[in-house]
Order: sequence, then structure tokens, then C-alpha cells
Amino acid sequence: MNRFLSLLALTLLAAGAAQAQGSYTGSLYSRFGLGERVPSASSQAAAMGGGGTALTSLSYAQVANPATLANQVLTRMTAGAYVQGLSMRDAAGQTSNRSEGLLGGIEFAFPLVRQRTGVGLRFAPDTRLAYGVEQPGQLIRPGSPTGDDTLRYVVRTEGSGGLQHLDAGFGTTLGKNLLVGASAGVRFGVLEEGRRTTFVNASGNRLGNYAEQNLVTTTRLAGLTATVGALARFDSLGGSGRHLHVGATFTVPSRLRGRRTVTLGESLDRDTLRTSAEGTVKVPFGAGAGLAFYASPRWTFVADARYEPWGSFSSDFSFAGYGPPPCAPGTACPAVLVDNFHDRTRVSAGAEFLPSGNRLFAPFWQRVAYRFGAYYDNGYVTPTGASEVQTMALTAGLSLPSLFLGSRADVNVEVGQRGRAEGVGVQDRFVRFGLVVSLGERWFDRRRLD
Repeated sequence: MNRFLSLLALTLLAAGAAQAQGSYTGSLYSRFGLGERVPSASSQAAAMGGGGTALTSLSYAQVANPATLANQVLTRMTAGAYVQGLSMRDAAGQTSNRSEGLLGGIEFAFPLVRQRTGVGLRFAPDTRLAYGVEQPGQLIRPGSPTGDDTLRYVVRTEGSGGLQHLDAGFGTTLGKNLLVGASAGVRFGVLEEGRRTTFVNASGNRLGNYAEQNLVTTTRLAGLTATVGALARFDSLGGSGRHLHVGATFTVPSRLRGRRTVTLGESLDRDTLRTSAEGTVKVPFGAGAGLAFYASPRWTFVADARYEPWGSFSSDFSFAGYGPPPCAPGTACPAVLVDNFHDRTRVSAGAEFLPSGNRLFAPFWQRVAYRFGAYYDNGYVTPTGASEVQTMALTAGLSLPSLFLGSRADVNVEVGQRGRAEGVGVQDRFVRFGLVVSLGERWFDRRRLD
């Protein structure tokens, strides 16, 4: 129990450090839609491409499929943190480097009936905004028609926040080889986007006789979400320890109720003008399927696919890539709705090698699990004037055993590329390191009296 409390304390400290980061730390593509999608997978599956729909393990709670909650022996808590380095390049060859700390999900799961019925709780990020960009400009001062006397300014546009989900799940077995489960909870969050205009001199220093203009748009959203899943096990494949798992999940569409508030002020003052409106955002369903082939106690292979029809997205609020197009003051705005959302597809594959197999007391390095994989994701929104924002990445990881049976520490790495430096698009190259600790203990065991 003490180890659980220590892990929780470290996780909260990591969360505070991550949230203390500025909003200029992430990809510019997180500006569009509801933000950059955050993958949801256990640390084992994340190092194998990020799927895990059909993956089961006694050392992990596989959050991708609630049906796997049935296959539990130990009470388990998992938490982790990530560090990401990001390099961006646009079509003009300009570059920018950023780094940030991220908090992963927190999971708590335990069996009700060992390897037959189990439950779990999870809090994890769903989408995130973490972008920032500066654009210089200049105006002709009143009374200077020749344009010799200009007023320079810098417009800083930035966004922060995102959506999270908190849910509870239940999984059980039907017969010998079929697992089913469901989870339900709430999806909620705050999306904040700001635009600050600062007047500067030729050296880039702020002009004191001109006040900064600060326009901030805050959107608060909340709604229910639910996922159902199933997993079938085929154990008779002609070899000892050789079996196949087939899994599938379906996340129902969500209806998020929200309120948008717009404030305009000078400098840090945001109370000069305040307007608000209520509305609804309809997020489409998501469907996933996967295979897990256990070739032997040493080798495991997985493959996954996920589909989300974001082309059916609708919202009473406008977002970057969705809503009325921008127009200059005093001009007629076109009535055509900008809708750059499209269906999202993600595919992944990976493998795990565990040298010790089923031997629990083998030497340390033989009990280390070696994992690798890859994935492809075409995103769900394409900015106007840019190519489809495709992400391709390689993943790998080491899972280190501890002195306590059922507890492991995972070190993962992900190296990838997102988008293209064409038109208004940019190319992201990122490296992400993660440390995830999974602790397992026996709880609720009845004492036997002889």
C-alpha cells in the first residue's frame, strides 16, 4: 500500500511540472479541431505501436479494451510521465525547436473473481492544445500617407488545454474463451486560445504608449462517453504456449455540452468585453480491431487498426478547420462553412521478446522484455492549403522487472514525423521518452484459519 501512495505522490508532482509548461511547447497542428489526439494504450502496447486491442497480460491493465479487465490476478496501479523533443520546419526553411513534459494516464484496476471478473478506473488525456506562433506586421501611422512612418506590431497566437476522460470499466468472461466488457464515464476539458497584439519599435521592444490588446476565447466542454469491447481466445493452435487473440471495441458517439466565453482587454486585463454562448459539439464514434499472436512464451506479435468518422463531426462552435471562414472587417463574409475534418484511420503493429519466457526466477536481464513496433495515423483535420497531416513513427521499449513480483518499470521511446513542409504546412520531427511504473499487489485475500 505504501508503494501505491508513493507512486501517486510522484505522479501528482509530475502533473504539476507538466502543467507549468508554457503553451509554446507543442505542435502547431494541435491548433486544429479539438486539439491533437492523445493515444490511449498501456505502456506495453505503446512500445509495440500503440494498439493493444487484443493484448492481454497479467502485468498490465490493457486500457484499449475493457474486456481485458476480466483477466486480472493482482490489484494494479499504473502511472507515468513523458518528455518530448520537437523540431519543426516550414516551407520557407525556417525551423523551431521545442520541448515539454507530459503526464500520462493514471489507472487503478483489481479483480473481483481472479481471471474471471474485474473492474478498473482510469483518468487520461484525450486531446491537447499546446501551440504558439508569432507573426509580425506593420501599419501606416495616421497622418503619414507616404508610409515613411510606420507602426510595427507582433501578433502572438497561442492555445492551451484539452480534453480528458474519467471512466470506470467492467470485464467478465462468458464461457472459457470469450471476454466481454464495457466502460463509461465523462469527457471534459477547457480549450483556451488567445491572440495578443503588441506594438513594438524597429528593435522589437514594446512601445510603452500603446497598450497590448488581448483577445481570449475559452471553450468549456463536458459530456458522457462509453466503450464496449470483446476478446476471443483461440488456444489450440498446434503448439505449447501458442495461441491467438482477436479483439474489437466500439466507442459510442459523444454529445458534449459547452459554453464559450470571449474576453477582450488591455495587457493582462481580460474584463473589458465579455460575451458568452452555449452550444453542443458532436464527436463521432470510434471502432477498433486487433490481433495478438502468442507464438511462444517468448514471442508475442500484435496488429491493430482504428477508424473514426470525423467527417460527420458537427458543432455549434467554430474551431480552426471548422466553422465560418475568417474575413476582413467591413467586408462581406462568405456563407460557405469551412469543414476540413475527415475520417481518421490508425494502423499499428509490433512485437515483444521476453527471453525468460515463463521462468519467474530467471536472471534479471532474461526477465527484461524487449519491445518494438510502428504506426501510421492520417489525423482527422487537414488545414486549408496544407497536405493531409500524416504521422508515421517507430516505437520501442524495455520493461524492467522489480524485486516485487507483478511490478515493472517501462522505459519507452517513440521517434516519428508528422505533416509536410509544403504550402502553409509544417513538418514535425519528434522524439518522445516515457517512464511508466506499474505496481501490482494481492488485495482482498481471505485469511485461512487452520
